[in-house]
Amino acid sequence: GNLARFLLHYLPDLTLHTIEYSQEVIECFERFFNPQATKVNLHHCSALDWLHHHKKMKPDWFICDIYHKNQSINDSLILTKNILKKVDERAVLSLNLPSPSNEEINYFLAELKVLAPTKQLVYFHIPHYLNVIIHLLPYDMLSQAEESLLANTVLPARTFKRWRKYWRHGMQ
Repeated sequence: GNLARFLLHYLPDLTLHTIEYSQEVIECFERFFNPQATKVNLHHCSALDWLHHHKKMKPDWFICDIYHKNQSINDSLILTKNILKKVDERAVLSLNLPSPSNEEINYFLAELKVLAPTKQLVYFHIPHYLNVIIHLLPYDMLSQAEESLLANTVLPARTFKRWRKYWRHGMQ
């Protein structure tokens, strides 16, 4: 929810879809983390249900929890593969893995490189939580020189520079 709110604050015309299975998480977001009541395309369902009910989409950004209790990392990979088929090649895909082991995250990232060879992977652990967020970006999104990106960004210069420094930590 915070990522969606941040993106829509700076990019109000962004086409963004978020899949969230937990009604508690949705209520928490709306109650505590969305004070301006930003309109978010939030789908209350599992990623699997979303896949069964939607045709190919062209969002600019797609955010999804791809893990459920008792689901193997291989099931999460199959789900991710199917999501990649449904979203446009230029879309950014953000995945949330709630508590993968080091072996699982390393395996998942290696497999993602095979599943999405045209995407650049950026990932990071959420401080004080067990979550790992993985962003699959169009390959050219971060390969430009910082000056060029800064000239074309909608972010204020201070925010952009903090963002670039922050994202470099997870670049793989």
